[in-house]
Amino acid sequence: MPQLRGRAATPIRPGLTIKKVLWGRLPLATGEYVTEASISDLHRAYRRCIYEENQLRDKNHRLRGMNIHSFTTLFRFARYLGLVEFVRNDNRLFDYGGNLVEGNRKIFRLSDKGQANHTSWFDLRKAWQE
Repeated sequence: MPQLRGRAATPIRPGLTIKKVLWGRLPLATGEYVTEASISDLHRAYRRCIYEENQLRDKNHRLRGMNIHSFTTLFRFARYLGLVEFVRNDNRLFDYGGNLVEGNRKIFRLSDKGQANHTSWFDLRKAWQE
């Protein structure tokens, strides 16, 4: 088996984090366990896992998590593979510094294929490419 390098060698895999959150095994950043979430909720849960892992590491060996754009691109591969499915649009009003802004979030959940498949979650881009 080849030696893993770079992001592939990190203990926190973004694909597995998505699966664990949507499976209800890993809480969101708010602490609640869900089976349906938006991409931004999943990204915040992933960043929280990175933060908690970095608390255990010294300053020179900290992990750098994915930004929201890269995470959204990775999530798109999960959609292409049919591992997650769209549930509904969630229209809400958000308060940003006293200004009310209407937001539209897309809510996703694990599909039956996503629950059964475990190997594709390790590297979603490579699974989509193959």
